[in-house]
Amino acid sequence: MRQASVWVNRRWLSMVRPLDDVTWTGPSGVRYQNPEIVLLFKARHGRRHGQQKDENDLRNTLPLLTDQQRSWLAKTLTLVHPDHPWITRLTR
Repeated sequence: MRQASVWVNRRWLSMVRPLDDVTWTGPSGVRYQNPEIVLLFKARHGRRHGQQKDENDLRNTLPLLTDQQRSWLAKTLTLVHPDHPWITRLTR
């Protein structure tokens, strides 16, 4: 029996999700991370180098996120970066 593939966050090993829930596969067969996962990693950088690009990415991506994606990102940021300024923007 084949075991389902899972994604494990290497920074927070307790964060485990089915691979199909955190990625999508493009027409060429290449697997990409979902935007909420990418934003989670970008949030880690905070005020370090690249902040403006990360802010632009959030601003441009936020309207495209589903309610479920926004909720997951807000909840996860609350756990791993509880004072992050993006949390307020995600829960509006």
